[in-house]
Amino acid sequence: MRAAESTTEGLGWKRVAATVEVAGSLTKADLEACWELGATVAATLTAEAVPCLGRVSTDGS
Repeated sequence: MRAAESTTEGLGWKRVAATVEVAGSLTKADLEACWELGATVAATLTAEAVPCLGRVSTDGS
C-alpha cells in the first residue's frame, strides 16, 4: 500500500475515499467495499471532467 500511496502523492492525486485492503478470500463485504470505492472514484472523476455536473444551481435554472 505504501508504494501506491507514494506514487499517487507524487502525481499530485488526492484521496477521495478510504483505502480498501483485502487479504485471503473475498467476502461480500469486501466486494461491496470495492464497488463503493470504484463508484466514488468514478463519480469524482466525472464531476471534475465535466464541471457542470458538479454544480448546483441556486437560481432555479
